[in-house]
Amino acid sequence: MSSFINNAKTIIRENFKALSFASIIVLIPIMLLIITKLNPQNSDIRNLNNICTEINKINTDLAKGIENDSVNTDVSKNMLPLVTSNLDIAKKNLLTIETSNSSQKVKDAVYQALDKNISLTNQALSMYMSPDSDELNKKVNNFKNTLSLYLDDLETLKVFGINTPISNNSLSFFRNTYNYFETLSNLNALNEISNSSEKDFLLKLSDITNKFNSIKEDLQPAIKNIRENNRNLATLLLDIENKKNIFSKIAEEYYMLSFPDSAKVISESLESCINSYDLYIDNLLNAVNAELSNKSDTQNLYDSAFSKRNDFLQFYDDLLTNIDKLKNK
Repeated sequence: MSSFINNAKTIIRENFKALSFASIIVLIPIMLLIITKLNPQNSDIRNLNNICTEINKINTDLAKGIENDSVNTDVSKNMLPLVTSNLDIAKKNLLTIETSNSSQKVKDAVYQALDKNISLTNQALSMYMSPDSDELNKKVNNFKNTLSLYLDDLETLKVFGINTPISNNSLSFFRNTYNYFETLSNLNALNEISNSSEKDFLLKLSDITNKFNSIKEDLQPAIKNIRENNRNLATLLLDIENKKNIFSKIAEEYYMLSFPDSAKVISESLESCINSYDLYIDNLLNAVNAELSNKSDTQNLYDSAFSKRNDFLQFYDDLLTNIDKLKNK
């Protein structure tokens, strides 16, 4: 027995360093897990992610209002009050979550996004319930601004590493709602124009601007997300190709468009939009292909592309302003 004990002691003594190292290797992940669980900020993030998952589930009902790349107005009128009510409950639940000082900014960002989310459902319901309102154009513009701010809020949540509170499919409901009522507002404005040639011209312009709205999104967040999740950047090529196809249709409609004498400024604005977007999308495609080919200094190519997108956005704002001036002259 004493011989066995002595042998054991000898083995332990000779392998002490190895056993110690193995013990450390086993203990490190356990200690990290304990530290992670006890870290107040990690607990806060879990709670905020849970509330965002709850909000995302509520927002899935928005997709019920989508129909053939547009909206079903009857379904939307019945669905939006329930979504708004459930979002209000989620807002109350969010307010009950206590966070550490280090997580307060994250909670504020979630609250801000949820607040915009609720504003969008309320504003959308107002338009669906009163499509003939004299204030429809104002409502459409307010909705557009709120949607833009909401998209910014969603990007902020991504930066904080928070679960998205709305899927792309549900988000399409808000985009489709905007396009639907913007077109309706334009038609209402056209009915007030006695000149038939101007009316036809503005109707065609509305179709062009709707197409531009569908391809002017900022792809920088998508590129960042693809990289962070180690996905293949080639998936972006299909999206770029789709945008190029829609852009080609815009260019064709522009070249076939007859501009009345009162729309010279609009012609110049639209031409600037087309030229600047053409440069942007081609430069972006070159940048993506360069990165896929592992070429160096691709960041300069991306910077150049998105600089040209900024130029396009300025020209596009000018175009919309000039169109409004023609409608309201």
